[in-house]
Amino acid sequence: MPRNLKHPDPLRALRSIQRLESKLANDKEAAVEAARAAGKSWGQIGHAMGVNRAAAYRWYQRRCRPATVDERSDSTYDDPGRYEGDGGSDPT
Repeated sequence: MPRNLKHPDPLRALRSIQRLESKLANDKEAAVEAARAAGKSWGQIGHAMGVNRAAAYRWYQRRCRPATVDERSDSTYDDPGRYEGDGGSDPT
């Protein structure tokens, strides 16, 4: 059963939502880049995003730096938070 949509045209509502999501994703990307430029660790960024440092780093890698074929085939993952001066501890 559909929820009560407070918009007369559901397709128009979906287009508006898509535009907002895109803007929010761009703003999130810019905020992550600004945090990194300010010397914030992936642990700190992840905490602000509500995720752990590895999830924040993976989000950034997927969003901002698409993997090359070689990177996609590499099964190893080096946790960047370990080397950010935070001792590898999770701030949560």
